[in-house]
Amino acid sequence: MTTQDMKSAWRETASSLQTENDHLLTEFRNGNPLTSLERLRNRYRRFAILGFTMFPLSFVFMLPSLFPMKGGIWITLSFIVYFMTCGIMDTWLYRGLDTIDCLHMPVSEVIEKAHYYRKKHLQFIVILIPMAIALLCGLAWFTGWEEHILLGMLIGGSIGFAIGLQQLFAFLRDYKNIT
Repeated sequence: MTTQDMKSAWRETASSLQTENDHLLTEFRNGNPLTSLERLRNRYRRFAILGFTMFPLSFVFMLPSLFPMKGGIWITLSFIVYFMTCGIMDTWLYRGLDTIDCLHMPVSEVIEKAHYYRKKHLQFIVILIPMAIALLCGLAWFTGWEEHILLGMLIGGSIGFAIGLQQLFAFLRDYKNIT
């Protein structure tokens, strides 16, 4: 192999690494390489904080100037229960992943725990998605199926669904990297 062949092979390797693992290279360039386990923990922590900070915003449904419908207390309580459930589930997953110690546990135990928490994550999704759909239907019912509110809910739901899918794929990719 000549020097030119080695240089071209090196350039091809570098270009393939940049396209396939660009997010990893960015983390290495910034000086804080995160493992998949650390990314999962950080993501669950952010989602738990988001859930716990969203439930006080549910009290907006009790403002008669913004929502003059009857039953504002019920929709408010429903949103509080939903966001508290989200926060509790994400906190539980965060703390569970925090128990995984790759340095002192056997590989089989790390894989077993990762599979367990991945399974629980998917079970929580199966619980939370119907709750969210029921919340949106309840909100639409309480507002009298007003056209503008339905359009806003459809647009917000579509954007939320797209972001949720992107985050789900990121979660599943990190779980795959662990196992």
